[in-house]
Amino acid sequence: MSRATRSGAVIVCLAAFAVSPMYAAKPQPTPNSVKYRNAGAKPATGRSGSAAIQARALRSQTETVIEVTTGDFEGTQPVGKLDKVQIKIFNGNGDVVTTDNYRKGSLNGGTGSFTYDWPARGQKVQVQANVSGIDPTRTDVVTVSGNVALRPDLSRTASGSTRATRPRARSARPSPRSARSSSRSR
Repeated sequence: MSRATRSGAVIVCLAAFAVSPMYAAKPQPTPNSVKYRNAGAKPATGRSGSAAIQARALRSQTETVIEVTTGDFEGTQPVGKLDKVQIKIFNGNGDVVTTDNYRKGSLNGGTGSFTYDWPARGQKVQVQANVSGIDPTRTDVVTVSGNVALRPDLSRTASGSTRATRPRARSARPSPRSARSSSRSR
C-alpha cells in the first residue's frame, strides 16, 4: 500500500470520527421513584371467556397460604364472584396428594384465602374456580397452575436494612497501617 493511499485512508477515518457525535447514545439515568424492574414471583393467571382469576401460593415459616382472586393482587377490585374453588396439591412426581373443594360459605365474594401446614417451596398447586357474575347467562370455569413460592419477609424489606448499626468510636491517633502508608507517600 502506498503512502498516499494510507494517508487518504487516515483522513477518511478522521473525517468520519469528527462528523459522528461521540456521546450521542448516552443513556438517561432512571430516577429512584420509577420502578424499572419487577423480578419477584408472579401469580398464576388464567381466563375463560370474560372471567379471569389470579392465584398464588406463598410459604411462610409455619404455613402455606393459597390466595385466589377474580381481580388483581396489585390493586384492582375483584370482578365477579367465586362460587366454588378446588385446590389440588401435587407431589414431586406429579401425582395428586390432596384435593380440597371450597364452596360459597368459605369464600368472600371475589377472593378466597386457604391455609395449609405442609406444601413446601416449589411444590405444584392447581386452582380451579367457578366464576359467576361476569357473563349473566353462564358460570365460567377457570384453571391455573403454579408453584409454591416463599413469602417475602416484610420485616426485612420494609426498612431496607436488616442490621442494627451503631456509630463507631474513632480515635484521633492513626492506625499503624495508615501511618506506614503516609510515610511511604512522602
